[in-house]
Amino acid sequence: WASEPLNLRIHPVPRNGYQQVLCDEADGLGNLSLGELTEDPHLVLHQWPFMALGNQVTIAVSGVGEYQKTLRDAVPVSASELSQKMVVARVPLQDLRGLAANSRMTMTARISFDGGKTTHAVPDAFVSLNK
Repeated sequence: WASEPLNLRIHPVPRNGYQQVLCDEADGLGNLSLGELTEDPHLVLHQWPFMALGNQVTIAVSGVGEYQKTLRDAVPVSASELSQKMVVARVPLQDLRGLAANSRMTMTARISFDGGKTTHAVPDAFVSLNK
């Protein structure tokens, strides 16, 4: 006995349904003190709805002027990342030290559930860079 097939349409998760990328080394107000850092800061995207092995994740940063850098480019979620319920990228400290004092860095992320055919943006996040 078999049932008739159904055509289901699943609405995408709204952008605000995802968490922002967080910088572990920033304080609770979003300030990143570059003078206190000794290694590249960690950018973390915590678990999202339907997180699964193989979801492709891109994490990028941009700053004042023309500074833009993709830190993770459509890299599939690994078994380790899935078990930790997060993905992590590192932004080069040397790059950050080259940006203007008291400027702002934007952190963005995109997730693909279909091998890169489409992507879903998470809300942008910001940190203030203090020298």
